[in-house]
Amino acid sequence: MPNPLVVNPNVMVTDAIYQMTNERSRCNVYVGFSPIDEQYAEWRSSCVLVVEDGQVIGILTERDIIHLSAKYVSLDHLIIRDVMTSSVVTLREANFTDLLQTINILQQHHIHHLPIVNDQNCVVGLITHESLRQIFSPVNLLRLRIVADVMTQDVICAAPTISMLGIAKLLSKNNVSCVIIVEPIVLQDNLSERQLQRPVGLVTEQNLVQFQGLGLSLENCTAASVMSTPVFEIAPDDSLLSAQELMDRQLICRLVVTGKQGELLGIITQSSLLQFLNPLGIYNLAEILESKVLCLEMEKMALLENRNTHLEQELEVRTNSLITKVAKEKLVNEIASHICHSLNLQEILDICVAEVREFIKCDRVLVYQFQPDWSGLILAESVEDGVMTALGSQINDFCFHNREIASYNKNQPILVNNIYAVGYTTCHIEQLERYQVKANLVVPISLLGQLWGLLIAHQCHDYRHWLSDEASLLQDISVHLAIAIQQSLTYQQVQTQLAERQRAEILIQQQVSELRECRHRYESAGRASGQILYEYNFINGVITWGANTELILGYTHTELPLSLQGWIDIIHPEDQPHFQQVLEFTRSDRSDFFAQYRVRHQRGHYIWMEDRNQLFSNSEGEEFGVIGMIADISDRKQSEDALKASEAHQRALIQAI
Repeated sequence: MPNPLVVNPNVMVTDAIYQMTNERSRCNVYVGFSPIDEQYAEWRSSCVLVVEDGQVIGILTERDIIHLSAKYVSLDHLIIRDVMTSSVVTLREANFTDLLQTINILQQHHIHHLPIVNDQNCVVGLITHESLRQIFSPVNLLRLRIVADVMTQDVICAAPTISMLGIAKLLSKNNVSCVIIVEPIVLQDNLSERQLQRPVGLVTEQNLVQFQGLGLSLENCTAASVMSTPVFEIAPDDSLLSAQELMDRQLICRLVVTGKQGELLGIITQSSLLQFLNPLGIYNLAEILESKVLCLEMEKMALLENRNTHLEQELEVRTNSLITKVAKEKLVNEIASHICHSLNLQEILDICVAEVREFIKCDRVLVYQFQPDWSGLILAESVEDGVMTALGSQINDFCFHNREIASYNKNQPILVNNIYAVGYTTCHIEQLERYQVKANLVVPISLLGQLWGLLIAHQCHDYRHWLSDEASLLQDISVHLAIAIQQSLTYQQVQTQLAERQRAEILIQQQVSELRECRHRYESAGRASGQILYEYNFINGVITWGANTELILGYTHTELPLSLQGWIDIIHPEDQPHFQQVLEFTRSDRSDFFAQYRVRHQRGHYIWMEDRNQLFSNSEGEEFGVIGMIADISDRKQSEDALKASEAHQRALIQAI
């Protein structure tokens, strides 16, 4: 630190104090000073070097002034020569190459100030604890240690009402640089009360020197009016690096260490940091670091061993899980294979319950089918020896109906480790006790979204903690069972439909045979009658012609018109109105049809026909069409015409007579 304060040995002490306080106040008055300039001025004002003929012959520090003030010595007539410390330790500038050696000199001689001189013993600078700490700041070392490692716990404290003279005596007697002003606090714990102290201010050597420089009375002024407040606090578990950064940021030389309740624990100063940075402190730190490294290595080894053990356990768990998963998938695939290769539902159910019980090692596995009234029938069962069988039992538990059906409709498994601990009704428990059940695992079986039945596992000898993997297995199997059941139902439906179809085909064949026989007799009768038989279907409008069409009209079955209009077209034009009139009348009156009209022969001439038909209905009583006969009455018409002519001739003869 360059330009230390220098005075003549014959200067008055008060002048030296004025120079020290003026140096400090100069930084506060003039603007443009950097933080480092302010720090240098603060450190420079902590002492004056006494120089005579260019040589350092003494030093007067703030602590020397404190000692004088504590002895009631009047400073007004004292000169520096009489009170200065004559045996001044100095360091040549050329030898200022090793910071640790310099720190060692300060601590060896118990001094805070070390003048730097050149080869002619002329003063060129000053070293203090604060300036050294500013130069030597090993961040990594400070980060590794905490405040509690270097703080001073034996702290000099005083009440706010103490006089400044009392403060001076405390500083002088204890040879310290500050007194912490405290107030008492009471902390309550579970068993008792504790009386502790809370820091409220700080009075330093600098404060007292400034006080002397103002010429004020030490006896009449209290510490409360002079102390620096608020105090800057730090926790004991904070790092030394945090402490240093806080001091640098606030331009201060000391921090108060407080606990979680704000109670005073100690103090840390720039000197504390330097003490930590001396060779012995660094050596101790190396031992501590070595111990920490050893502990870390042991912890690492223990962690690795624990990790290896954990990995082995985890590997074993995963291996067992994979084995179980593979076995589960194998079981499900085997059941699925049985379903694919068999249409016998009972066989599939029997195989399923047996293999599931063997896999999960329980006392009973069964398939339970709901009936339309929600009673139940046990269709398949696999049971441990010594446990009563329930196969074929008809279960009609109304307590079960009212409470559990809604749960099963959610299509979620129900795991009951203890039937007495889940709030079952008394009647439901009695029903389970009947089959020795103490724990059960129930999985719904649904078909097309509807509850069909249940796949149930029972533990009868003791209670059981069912695993989620076991529930998952039963769920997977219930899906395949639903497929098997649906497949069986579909097969049964197909078989039923096939049987019904076969019966229908046999019946149809019988009816066709009967119809053919009837048709044969019908046509035989038609041929024997010598008339044309026909049917007219109202639904499709088709005329079906019977025998004798070619014999009477000259047309084959395929040549005759099949529609009513086609038939009207071959009727003699003069007879068509009469035919249509009779046809409309019989349809509206639902009476039998009778008409005589001429029809064009296949050769082109017309012959007289007599047409008779009547309505016929189907099996439901609905009118289906008409059935009729057409006879050739041409000969009869000729006879009638001849008879009419004969009668007319006879009447004419009679009239002529």
